Amino acid sequence: MTADRPLWRRTLDLVIDIFEEEDDPNEPGYDPAHVGAMIVIVLVSITVLFWDLWSLLVCEGGIFPKIWPAILVATGRRTIADFGYKHWYDQGVFEGWVVNLGALLFLAFIVGCVISVFRGKRRSA
Repeated sequence: MTADRPLWRRTLDLVIDIFEEEDDPNEPGYDPAHVGAMIVIVLVSITVLFWDLWSLLVCEGGIFPKIWPAILVATGRRTIADFGYKHWYDQGVFEGWVVNLGALLFLAFIVGCVISVFRGKRRSA
């Protein structure tokens, strides 16, 4: 019955049928505003995560080269001058430690929030 029509016409009818199909009332509806908000939220979340990890691991050498010197200074084995600290504007190996520490605290906050969300989901399930 449909074989007598050209292929392009059958393809066009199939595409038109897809877009003219009635929505099933049992399926959830998708609001374009919700989809747009989800895209914006995902992009902002990825940006915040990137900023936090960059500040923690890359900014002014990252936090890892500062850990051992900080332990040595805290235990009194060395002074901060041994690691190049001259004044607040020339901090030697400790350059950028405020940014690194802030990023570490922010990452701990994010991880704590994620853990509390998953614990709440487990209780309600």
